[in-house]
Amino acid sequence: IDCSGIRFADPYGVLVLLAVGLSAPYRRGHAWGLILPRDPAVLSWLDRCGARHHIERLFIVDGPPADDETNRPDGGRDPVLLEVALVREGADVHRAVSRIKARADLLLVSRLGYSGLAADRFTVAMAEVCQNVVDHSGGPGLALAQCYLRAGGGPEIRLAVVDVGIGVRASLAPRYA
Repeated sequence: IDCSGIRFADPYGVLVLLAVGLSAPYRRGHAWGLILPRDPAVLSWLDRCGARHHIERLFIVDGPPADDETNRPDGGRDPVLLEVALVREGADVHRAVSRIKARADLLLVSRLGYSGLAADRFTVAMAEVCQNVVDHSGGPGLALAQCYLRAGGGPEIRLAVVDVGIGVRASLAPRYA
């Protein structure tokens, strides 16, 4: 997969790419090859959101190695991102929610001006969609959220969740067939 020309990445696109990587077991264990983007800003974002770690585990990678997070002054944590979380079981959901809860309070309330109640609702929504991966997909999933300030100045949150499970129809068929 040649990503060398990519000049912008968002949570949705990154998780779809990682889902392709998660599909290796369905390809008889053969990992996909991936050429990393050349754009330094995209590579930096992939490092900050935690996607590079997963990319290097899931793909045969051609490109520069990931940044060493220990050399970053903030200890590797970007204050704007809720990093990629791998979801396979209920404990993964609980870990992701505990990470996100602390970050949601900081980002949504302090930086973007949302109420504490809105931050709590976001955390619950994130927990619900992650739990759906565990309850319905039959396979692993990933979640990622990013906060933006839109060009018009208003805040926006993008929450992306993807899985490589059995699909909605197969998951719901036993109950609604």
